[in-house]
Amino acid sequence: MRIFVWLVVAQCFSFAGWALPVEVREAIPFSSLSSGATITKHERSWVVDVRLGQVGVRRLFVEIDPGVKVLGYYLGLNEEVSIKVKDAKALAELRSIAINEEDPFLELVWIDKKKSIPRRVNDALEPLPLLSPWESAGTIRIPLELDDLSPCEQVTRLVYTSIDDILKLKFSRSGQTETRVNLDQVFSLLLNEKVEPFIRTLDPVDPRRSCFKDFALYKWLKKENVEGFEFARYKLQPGLMRLLVAVVDSLARMRLKRYLFEISVTGYADPDIVLSPISLSNSETGIDGWDNVSQTIKVYYDGCFKDMMEQASSVLLGFDSATGELVGARIDNNCELGAVRAYVAAGFLRSKLGDIGVKYKYGTGGVLLGKDDSVALSNEERKKRNALKRKVEVAIVARAADKLAPQEIP
Repeated sequence: MRIFVWLVVAQCFSFAGWALPVEVREAIPFSSLSSGATITKHERSWVVDVRLGQVGVRRLFVEIDPGVKVLGYYLGLNEEVSIKVKDAKALAELRSIAINEEDPFLELVWIDKKKSIPRRVNDALEPLPLLSPWESAGTIRIPLELDDLSPCEQVTRLVYTSIDDILKLKFSRSGQTETRVNLDQVFSLLLNEKVEPFIRTLDPVDPRRSCFKDFALYKWLKKENVEGFEFARYKLQPGLMRLLVAVVDSLARMRLKRYLFEISVTGYADPDIVLSPISLSNSETGIDGWDNVSQTIKVYYDGCFKDMMEQASSVLLGFDSATGELVGARIDNNCELGAVRAYVAAGFLRSKLGDIGVKYKYGTGGVLLGKDDSVALSNEERKKRNALKRKVEVAIVARAADKLAPQEIP
C-alpha cells in the first residue's frame, strides 16, 4: 500500500536530483495567512523553504517549524503548525505574487534533518525509490483561494497569463527554426487584444476602477504619461519591471521544455544632450541585489559616437564582454546613456532568469529618432514625446535544444 501511495503522489519536483513526493492539501483562504492557517505535518519533516509558484517567499513568513521532537519523530506522529505572514506589508507582497499565478498555491519544502537509522536506510536505497521505507524530503502543496480581486488585480493577472500564452504561441515554431520575438510587439498585442477589451467589460461606476489612476503596469502598456526611464537616469521603472518579470516567469517555464534563448536589449535616449556627467552606481539601477549580477557596473558600447549611431542597427555585445568603448565612472553622452540603460535591463533579466540556457547581449541605440522630430511642438508635447524615447527594446530568439549539436546544449 505504501508503494502505491508513493507512486500516486510522486511529482517531478527535484530535490537533490530525485523525484519527491508532493502531498496536495485542501485549499485555504488567502486572507487566513494574516492570522495564521493551521496545517498538520509529520514531526520529522522540517520545513526549509516556502515557495509560491517559482518565487521563494519564506522571508515573508514567521518561523513555521517549531522543531523536531524525538518521540514524535520515531513514532511517526503528526503535529500542527501555523502558516502566518509576518505583517500587513508581507501579506500585500505575497498577494501581488499570487495574483500573477493562474492557480496560486504555496509549496512547503521539507527535509528529514536527523541522521537516524531509518534515514540512513533511506539514503542507501534512494537510487531504488520503490524500496525506500522512509522519505527524506518532500513538499506539501496548499492551493490558495484569493479574495475578491479588484479591477487592477484582474488586469494584472490577465497580463501575466496572456504574456505566457502569447510567448508560447510565438515560440511554438522554434522546433523547426529560430523564432525572434520583439517584446514591444508582444506588449502592443497584449494591450489591444486582451487588456482593453477586458476593461471595457468592467462596470463603469465601480468605485474600485479608481485604482487605474496610479496603476503603473497599465500606464506603461498604454505609454500614458509614463516613461521607461526618468530624464538623464537609468533606473528601471515599476511598470516595465512588472512586465519583464512576467516575461521571465514565462521563459523559465518554457526553458524546462529544453528551449534555449538569446536575449538582446538595446537602450535609447531622448534628443536632449547630457549637460552634466551622470554617476554610475549599483544603487541607481533600481534592482535589488544587483551585486548578484555584477560587483561593479562595467558597460561597453560600439557603433555609436557621442549621441548618434554610426550605422543602421546597434552593435550588440555580450553581457560580460570587455570590447568596444568603456563607459567610465560617469556618463557623458547619449550613446553611453543608452548603453547603460540596456545593460541595466539585461542585468535585471539575468538576475531573475539566470544563465542556464540563456545568453544576454546589449547595445546602445543612442538618440532615438522619430518622424515627428522636425515638427514644431509645445514644450509640454515635446516632454511627452521625449519621455517615450527613453526606453529599451528587448528581443528574444528561441531555439529548441534538441536541434543543436550535443556540445551546444548546456
